[in-house]
Amino acid sequence: MSSIWGNIPAGISAGVAVVSAVVSAVSALRSRKARVEADQRAKDAAEAAIRSAEAQRQAADAAVESVEAQRQAAAAAQQFANAYQEEARIRAAEREAAADEPPWDLMHQGEFNVLLMNVSPRPRFRVTAVGEQVRTPGGFSWERIEADESELFRVLAGDDASPEIIVTWYDTEIQAGEPRRWRGVPR
Repeated sequence: MSSIWGNIPAGISAGVAVVSAVVSAVSALRSRKARVEADQRAKDAAEAAIRSAEAQRQAADAAVESVEAQRQAAAAAQQFANAYQEEARIRAAEREAAADEPPWDLMHQGEFNVLLMNVSPRPRFRVTAVGEQVRTPGGFSWERIEADESELFRVLAGDDASPEIIVTWYDTEIQAGEPRRWRGVPR
């Protein structure tokens, strides 16, 4: 019997050693698994930090683009306001000029020539003279006729065509809108 009693503690010791070895092996596995998970979390955190930095850079770029777009919008609004003011000035000048007498006079200079005279106190711009008797198809044109200046152009002789001549012009150098018109017959 003594041999059985001596073997029991050794068996228990061996069992405890096996259980300790199993617990130790399970702990080692868990430790390795925890280390792998910790490494993965660290890697994920680093990637998230990189993505966050990239998102912040993109947000900063977007902010810069937004500021530039706002600057361009402000410049466009200023250009629109300037154009609107210029258009208003032109319309006011046209209304003022419309109240005046026609700024033109037409006078024959021999059988084949007509003198177009600017009898107004201001220059006129992009002036054209057209009509059935005007010799050049599409009429004659001048970029500018100064106040009290005249321009000579050729006409056809005879009564085959209407003697009326249509003169168009702008009151300002800025050629906005439709040109003004006047019809006259050379005297």
